[in-house]
Amino acid sequence: MSPIGIPILSLLILLPLVWALVLPFLREHRTVRVWALTGAVLELALSLLMLAALRPEDAGMQLMERAVWIPSLNVHYLLGIDGISALFPPLTALLFCAVILASWTSIQTLPRLYFALLLALESVTMGVFCALDLVLFFLFWELTLVPIYFLISLWGIGPERRFAAIKYTLFMLAGGIPLLFAILLLGLHHAAATGASIPGGLSFDY
Repeated sequence: MSPIGIPILSLLILLPLVWALVLPFLREHRTVRVWALTGAVLELALSLLMLAALRPEDAGMQLMERAVWIPSLNVHYLLGIDGISALFPPLTALLFCAVILASWTSIQTLPRLYFALLLALESVTMGVFCALDLVLFFLFWELTLVPIYFLISLWGIGPERRFAAIKYTLFMLAGGIPLLFAILLLGLHHAAATGASIPGGLSFDY
């Protein structure tokens, strides 16, 4: 929880997603673009608020939020940020503002879907940077593939864009297998090192 009393990291993840869910109900193309840009700017402002809430003298994790997610496997909804990772949310938010502005007039096909996918991608990207539980991190990491696949296959350049989207997705899924294996090994190693029973002794917090 942040010093100002709000779960600011959860808001960083949820705000773009909620904003994206409104887009299908908007009709005018200009309204769609203005709504998407407004959400991205609010996300940037929220990320700067997060940056201002950090204590520079504290070298550890800050603004932490924790809730039990899967009790049987000791998996938590755990978010936090430190002095290094704190730079990524504002930079990400700034990048998505730039992307929306750059595609302001060039995207004429399915603009509602395009900007909704962009905001959904921003949401899960924020999750990647804020997650402190490895299982939660892996989930956010893999979820980035969904909007990226559709962004490439629908708005990519050239006739091979769908093939490029499939190839990208398959490569990323293949890369996720050893990552998941390593996460499971770390959890098992923690249980073995502490002498705890499995699965209750697993730990994926870092």
